[in-house]
Amino acid sequence: MVMPFPIGEAVQLEQFAVGDKVQVTFEVFTESGILGYAATELAELPAETELDFSKLERPEGGQAGHDHHGHSHDHHTGHNH
Repeated sequence: MVMPFPIGEAVQLEQFAVGDKVQVTFEVFTESGILGYAATELAELPAETELDFSKLERPEGGQAGHDHHGHSHDHHTGHNH
């Protein structure tokens, strides 16, 4: 399976195949003063799951793609959009 982002060392990819739909949990961290991120968990989604990767509009007064309601930036669960 090919991922266009870093994968955490504990993540096992053997159970997934190219084309599988997955939910990704990311961890954002600082290492030696440099901001980084990595996928820390993958969960397979049902094959019939519809994914929408269209561009999100910037909410008024916020960052593009984030409404900041009910979450922190300590980690992000893969958004299904």
